[in-house]
Amino acid sequence: MHKILVVEDDVFFRDTICSVLRDNYDVIQAPNGKSACEILLIQEVDLVLSDVQMPGFSGIELLEWTKKNKPIPFIMMTGFSTLLETKSAFEMGAQGFIAKPFKISELLENLDAILKITEKNKKE
Repeated sequence: MHKILVVEDDVFFRDTICSVLRDNYDVIQAPNGKSACEILLIQEVDLVLSDVQMPGFSGIELLEWTKKNKPIPFIMMTGFSTLLETKSAFEMGAQGFIAKPFKISELLENLDAILKITEKNKKE
C-alpha cells in the first residue's frame, strides 16, 4: 500500500482528507512544513500532498526542501491558486496542483496517476 504524507495546517480539512485517503493508502499527516520535514527524515513515503500557504514553512519551501533531500512525487493544493504559485511549484518539480475546493474523485485520480508513473519509472 502506498504511503502518502498529507501536510495541511487546517485541522478539519487535514482530517477530512486523511480519512478519505485511508481507504486506499497508508496516510501520515503533518500540521506544517517543518513537521513534514522531520517526518520525511525518518520515514519513507511515496508521495507528499501539501497545502501551499502554511505559517512558518510554506508548501513551496517544503517542495524545495523535498526535491533537494527526498526526491519523491509532490502535489500542491491551495485555496489561493495564483498563476505565480502554480508556475513556481511546477518549475520546482511538483507533479500536480489542485485548487481548493476540489472533488475527492479529482484528488484520487491525481494521486493514482502520479503513483502509477512513479512505479513504472522505478521498474525501468
